[in-house]
Order: sequence, then C-alpha cells, then structure tokens
Amino acid sequence: MTYIPQRTQFIGLLAADPDTTLLARGQWWINITDNSFRYFDGEHIAILGGHFTRKVELPVASIVLGPTNPPTSVDQDNLLMYKFTLNTDKLAFTIQEPYDYDETHGTGLYIHIIWTNDGGVDDNTKNVKWQITYQTGDDGEVISGTLGTLTVEDTYASASGWIMHTTAYMIIPHAHFHDAHELFILLQAITPGGVALSCEPHFIAIHLEYEATGWKQT
Repeated sequence: MTYIPQRTQFIGLLAADPDTTLLARGQWWINITDNSFRYFDGEHIAILGGHFTRKVELPVASIVLGPTNPPTSVDQDNLLMYKFTLNTDKLAFTIQEPYDYDETHGTGLYIHIIWTNDGGVDDNTKNVKWQITYQTGDDGEVISGTLGTLTVEDTYASASGWIMHTTAYMIIPHAHFHDAHELFILLQAITPGGVALSCEPHFIAIHLEYEATGWKQT
C-alpha cells in the first residue's frame, strides 16, 4: 500500500511523469495528459484518477467444470488445461462486472483465449476457432437466453507441440457490459474456416482487458 506522509510537495502540472530517479518521497503533481493525480512514495508512482488498461487472467484452475458436456481435464507438466471436443464440449462460468470499469473511456470487455495443441508436431498452419456466447444479469432480471455470440479463429504456428498461443481479441461491447453485475459466458471450440487441428484444442486461460479508473501503482 502506498504510504502518504504528512509532508508533501507539489511540483507542478506536467505533461509526462518525471523519472523516478529525479523524484523525492512525498512529491506529487497533476499529469495533464490524462488529468490524473500522481504521487511518489519513494519507490513507486501512484496514479489516482485518470484511466488505464487493466489486464486480468482467468486460468482454468479457477473455472469449475459443469455437468453438461464438459471438456476433459489434462495435466501437462503441472499445467492444468481443458481439452475440447469440437462442437460438443462446453465450459460455462461467470464473471463479475469489474468494480473499476471506466464507463467514460471503456468500450467494453476484451477477451483473448490462451490455448495450445495436444503436444503433436503436425499442427503447423492448422486452425482452431473459439466461440463465446454470453448473457448479462442484474438483481431481479431473467438470465436465460443469449445476448451475443463472438468467435475468433487462430492458427497454430509451430511444428512443435505444447506451444502457447493467444488469440486476437473478442469484445463484449460497452452497451452489453456496463451496469451488469454478472456476466455469464459459455465457451466452445467449433469447426474453423481453415484446416482444423489434427487434435482437440487445449484451453489454458482467458485473458481479459478493459479500461479501468482509480488507483494504479507503476
């Protein structure tokens, strides 16, 4: 936690943050580029206000398998993954609306899928396609049905096995995302447009990005 002593020194309205080697503990300023308050605690710069991109990762270990057509758990050198049968297996989970989501600057929730193959060496240039269907909900609202469907296709780019890949992003738009206390997601691997992997794709994690407001330590 950033410690703020009683003695502080305002050093001005600055377009860019100073090098920390030039700062003294207790100095603070206003960054006029993003209109945020900055403070130096002697080691780190704390950002109060403004906005920035927050990145959060949800590994498979944090997602419980459901009872209907779940993917298969795979343990590879202490890494837990879920193996998906195309167009069949389903992984359902819930994400809470981030408490620090910036409704002024945010355009939505950006989702990347982190995945790999089954360790085979014959999947170079072959493809996987991930699909997310989602619904949002709040207290007193019906949560059945689907609000939107997103897909992203990615190509395995190695002749070696167990190479980690991160897809391009899918975005749940701001209009669907803000002011929803819960986000319900169903993940599947479906038939790609290109040549499919020779194996079943292995899901490692979901990477989330969004515009956040509040406090950040650099």
